[in-house]
Amino acid sequence: MNIVQEEVERLGKNKALEKCIKESNDLLSYLKQKQEQLNQDTDDLKVQDVQIKINYWANQSLKHEKSLNTVIKKYQKSIDKVFNFDLSEVYRHRIPLESTRCRQLVDRALIMHLLRIGDFEAANTIAKMDNIQVPDQLLNKFHELEEISEDLTVHHRLEKAIAWANVNKHNLQRIGSDLQFNLHKLKFIDIYKKNPSSPYPAYEYAKINFPHFGNTHLDVISKLMSSTIFTPNEPENPYLDSIDLTSSPYQKLFTQLSRDFCSFVGLSSESPIFNTLQASYIAIPNFVKFNKISKMKNEKLDWTSENELPFEVELPKSLQFHSIFICPVSKEETTPQNSPMALGCRHLISKDSLAKLKKRNSSIKCPYCPKTFAANEIQEVQFI
Repeated sequence: MNIVQEEVERLGKNKALEKCIKESNDLLSYLKQKQEQLNQDTDDLKVQDVQIKINYWANQSLKHEKSLNTVIKKYQKSIDKVFNFDLSEVYRHRIPLESTRCRQLVDRALIMHLLRIGDFEAANTIAKMDNIQVPDQLLNKFHELEEISEDLTVHHRLEKAIAWANVNKHNLQRIGSDLQFNLHKLKFIDIYKKNPSSPYPAYEYAKINFPHFGNTHLDVISKLMSSTIFTPNEPENPYLDSIDLTSSPYQKLFTQLSRDFCSFVGLSSESPIFNTLQASYIAIPNFVKFNKISKMKNEKLDWTSENELPFEVELPKSLQFHSIFICPVSKEETTPQNSPMALGCRHLISKDSLAKLKKRNSSIKCPYCPKTFAANEIQEVQFI
């Protein structure tokens, strides 16, 4: 895959198309200028100069076209070389989609992915085809998420996101999320930058919303409030980094909100379909190599288990999931019958260990931190 990556980077670095567009726009501006001179019957217009300009543009455009075509051809050859294989030969243990159960599981994963990205029409079509019922309550939640997404990432409006965070503030605190503060911080910066002549609107907003976060974000709040001494774009402002909006903060905040939202409805922070495709892309070269070696030796190499690959695949940490959990109290591996349980502080212990703690007290004290919880604050954990 390194070859493909190199060609993608080379294609991205090629600026021939951008140069061609710029030079074409420059020529159009030049021709419009000459047209105005012609309409005014001025004697400054020289047809020979216009012809030279057009010929230069034509030659440069041809050079840019050749440069771009060369890079595209190399890219296509690299793609063809890397992906020149039969996928049915490379991976033997296919998902039996003829099985109704397997088909529904795959379609259910697709539906949840489509709901995450806001494609409700496609999700509804697949659900009807397989007669899968999506709860109205869950649909309404995803519709709300889509509305927040549009407001936040497209229109840069924070009101709906802040309202959602305020309603769910206790859940956000429970999982240790600082989403609510980050939204208020961005709203403060937005007000501050829209009122460069007066810091008072931003100050009033901070006075109402920042006191709740003094214990956890005092350092950031101090820098934000100190920045109001200066105008937003003043070069001498030592707090410019604190009020910088050039690093796509709206998209980053929505990503954080989306992860917290999925956590509340019992979903993983990332789409399983997305993770699967990403891991598959990384693993394909290993499958291809294994298949080639198998053919060279004129025999099928050992691959007897559906649940275990015959080779190692190096995946990034974001794609590494561990289904095995050892209870830190009992030192025993958890099982489906003795599943891991999450306390309100997010520490995990096994179900059996939790049962022993329950026998001693009506409330449960975490064995690793001084916090105490009621039984309804504890949730079962599933590793995937």
